Amino acid sequence: MTTPFSNLFAAYDQAYFLDLFGHLYPDWYIEPLKSPGPGYELIQAYSKVGERLGLAANRVDDCAYILSAPLGTKARVELTLSRPNAAAGQVIVLKGSVFATSVGDYRFATIADVVFGAGDLGPYTVTAEAEAVGYEYNVRGERTTATNIILPGEIDAPYSLLEDPPYPPIGLPNIAVRQIPDAMGGAPAALEEHGRDRGLPYSTGETQAQYAARIRQASDTVSPDAIRRVIAAAFDPLGLSPTVIETWEPAYQTCYDWYDGVPNPIFAYDDPRPEPPGRYWNRWLDEIDYRGAFFVVVPNLAPMAEYGLCYDDPGVAPADFTNTLGARAESAYDVPILMPTGILIGCYDGVDIKKAALFAGLLNTLRSIKAGGIFATVELEGQ
Repeated sequence: MTTPFSNLFAAYDQAYFLDLFGHLYPDWYIEPLKSPGPGYELIQAYSKVGERLGLAANRVDDCAYILSAPLGTKARVELTLSRPNAAAGQVIVLKGSVFATSVGDYRFATIADVVFGAGDLGPYTVTAEAEAVGYEYNVRGERTTATNIILPGEIDAPYSLLEDPPYPPIGLPNIAVRQIPDAMGGAPAALEEHGRDRGLPYSTGETQAQYAARIRQASDTVSPDAIRRVIAAAFDPLGLSPTVIETWEPAYQTCYDWYDGVPNPIFAYDDPRPEPPGRYWNRWLDEIDYRGAFFVVVPNLAPMAEYGLCYDDPGVAPADFTNTLGARAESAYDVPILMPTGILIGCYDGVDIKKAALFAGLLNTLRSIKAGGIFATVELEGQ
């Protein structure tokens, strides 16, 4: 028994299946197929099919799990270039020249120049890289059969030659390619897919182990407590506590004449009364969103970095433009001539950039961690 390709799902090679056939059938049946034959080549073919199927199952199994899923990598291969004659004189086959397989059209681009001297025919070796990631680019090189017939490698033709000087006859390549070793190293971007499923894109420079470990870290998501922890992380440093209201709570008023101990009508369309603390009224969700929704009612914070302005701003001293959370801009009109430096300068259509970033960041985070099918929104208190 040979060593399997993977420790997760054993994908055995042809030799394993040949050995298995040797145990399943008696010697008096197997040996005559080998010598004088024929017949054993059929068992060899069946074993090769078993190897390919096992390898496919192994790869699917590996890609399904974070710890074994590969990062997307491009296969590389050493190609041997030559030419039939030196009629073109000195020629440089430039980096980026593309060679391909006749079957399947898998393309590989060279990563370095190859210089043919005035009288050189080659051969010269150059490394080429697959045009895309994936196992399918691990194409086979030369093979020698049992009867000593050499089967050529799968990369066997120029696809797009870049030469200096350009070779004049269009469509008549003067460079031949030969693939001796197998192309190796190609793998699909399976681990990146696991990351994208979890909203964790790959960062350039991460190893497979580092990225897999980051993906496997349990996210604090979905649960009501997780939602509240996100809110607390954003607002606790400001000494504030937004209100989280779900549609099943009495604080979300959706009925006429609901009462809390005494008759107290509290719902009406376009209710003109100010919204009291802890209540959330005058809203009407559709029947789909209403089944699963929550609101985060945030206080209308003092200015943090407010660049808007107003006419005839009454502020005259620095203390008039600052607070514990930040500052607002002075007005462009009637600004005191002795206004100290460091005060924000107002502008038309200005906004509180810090406050806007806080609210937008909260909303985006909530929508990224909420459970599927749940509606989430952020609203200013009293709006």
